[in-house]
Amino acid sequence: MHPIEFLRTQWSDLTGKRESGMEIFENLIARYSEPNRYYHNVHHIADMLQLVGRHEAQLKRADIIAWSVWYHDAIYDVTRTDNEERSAELAQQELQIAGIPENERIRIGQLIRSTQKHEPSDHTDSDNCWLLDFDLSILSAAPEKYDAYSKQIRKEYAVYSDSLYVPGRIAVLKKLLSRPGIYLTELYSKNFEDTARGNLQRELNFLMEKTKAM
Repeated sequence: MHPIEFLRTQWSDLTGKRESGMEIFENLIARYSEPNRYYHNVHHIADMLQLVGRHEAQLKRADIIAWSVWYHDAIYDVTRTDNEERSAELAQQELQIAGIPENERIRIGQLIRSTQKHEPSDHTDSDNCWLLDFDLSILSAAPEKYDAYSKQIRKEYAVYSDSLYVPGRIAVLKKLLSRPGIYLTELYSKNFEDTARGNLQRELNFLMEKTKAM
């Protein structure tokens, strides 16, 4: 199934097939289909929603997590540092129109904001931990898939030269590797931590070698 058709089905299930939400859906698809999105696009959202469905039994509010997935990268501009905040604000506005209660909109905003640093405000917040692990699941992909992801990220940051991008990316990789655990849930920590660290270290080694030739 094409990712947009999958997303349309997911949206319909989430909104209870309310026609009033289709304009919002089309707006989100347009955002995630912007030409500068090589990784943070409809495929990323579809992949995360598949994980929400796969682990629905472990989630307290799968619907809240799904809304957070839909909006967490709705605004994506690599030249800015407030994308998550702006995405959270967009979610507040549009989900009010969609009839989502205020307390749930506040919760969705909090979850979206946590994706900026990939740290939950409370490590006992299991749903928040699941969301962040879903978002970073690509880090534990097979090496060839991870390498494709790293190239897609580089293309998204094409506005920056290697002299700016490489040190920045190295800093991101080192920060992830310095964490006690990349993943927060027991399942991801047990099954995917080592693979993720191996991928990150391999990319870091590649970029460190690259700096020697710059």
